[in-house]
Formats: sequence, structure tokens, C-alpha cells
Amino acid sequence: EENIIGAIQAGAGDYIFKGSLNRLVPAIEHYLREALIRREHRQMLLDLKENQIRLHALISNLPGMAYQLLQTGHGDISFPYISEGCLTLLGIQPQQLQDKPALFLEMLHPADSASYKKAMRVSAHNLTFAYWEGRIRSLPEGEIKWINLRCCPRKMPQGIQWEGMMFNITERKLAEIEAMRSQEHLRELSAHIQDVREQERLSLAREVHDDMG
Repeated sequence: EENIIGAIQAGAGDYIFKGSLNRLVPAIEHYLREALIRREHRQMLLDLKENQIRLHALISNLPGMAYQLLQTGHGDISFPYISEGCLTLLGIQPQQLQDKPALFLEMLHPADSASYKKAMRVSAHNLTFAYWEGRIRSLPEGEIKWINLRCCPRKMPQGIQWEGMMFNITERKLAEIEAMRSQEHLRELSAHIQDVREQERLSLAREVHDDMG
């Protein structure tokens, strides 16, 4: 028994007595089952690694930044995961944002910071999809960019964690602003033309009245 215990502690999976082979068939069956389990486990690890490589390649080619945002019950935030798109979108390396998560809040434009915090607060309270559009000051030059943020929350032992994407929508947003500005100019021009026409009608009415008089 001491030899059996020592052998198992050294790594043996089973034992057979030299003078009795009654346990030979069960031991072989046991090892075959173990071998099958180990083979399936190795295949699962290979499949998982392949899926991770595919997912990483897919995320790397997205025109934006994928991320995970964790907020604890005390309100502290962290970024468990940030894709390489962080450099293009925010102007900093993913590790920089992970080392200093509050940096993202500092990058929010003062005029849009309140709406972002409200959107995340409602999402955390109701566990609903968060959607936000606003401006940030990307580093290092402080360039103003419009971003579109979409993320979905779920409860975690540490707090609430969001998985989502951020996209640069600066060109689209500037085009929308320019279109709205053009529409406003057209409305002003139309109102001005209408005023001119009214003035012309009044002027013609006075001239006709004076001529008839």
C-alpha cells in the first residue's frame, strides 16, 4: 500500500499487482478513457486558440475600437480589454488607457461629458444597451473628434461590465452639421425673399393708390 501511494503521488494513474492481473482490463479501460479525455481537451484548446486568433484578426480590421469597460460598485472604472484601434481613435496606446482609465473621461468634451455619464448611468441602472454620440479631445494635440459609442452591459462579481465599440463619425457629423447650417441659411433666405415680396406688394399698392388719387 505504501508503494502504491508513493507511485500515485509520483504521477502514476493506476496500479496492477504482479501476481494478479484481475485489474489489468479495468486499468486499460481507465487509461483509454483518460486518453480520450486528454485528446478532446487538447482539441478544445486548439479550437479555442484558433477562434481567438480569428476574433483578434476580425477586431483588428474593424474601423473602430473594441473594448470592455468595468465599473465597480464604488464607481471606479477599468478597461479589461482594449483593441489596437485605440491608437487610431484616441491617439494613445491601449496600455496607456488601461494604466489610467480616467484618461477617457478627461478626453470627453466639456459640452458632451454630462450626456455620456447620463447614458452610462441609465444603462447600468436598467442593464440596457447604451448608445451615445459626442465629442472627445484626442491626444496628443487635442484634436476634436466625434465618436459613436455602443455597448451592452452585464452583471459581474466586481460590478457592471460593458462590451462595445467606438467609431469615429467625425466626417459624417460634420456633414450633418453643414447640411443643417445650409438648411438654416435656406430658411433665412426664403424668409428674406418673402419679406422683400411683401415690401414690393406694399410699395406697388401705395403707388397705385397715389396714382389713382
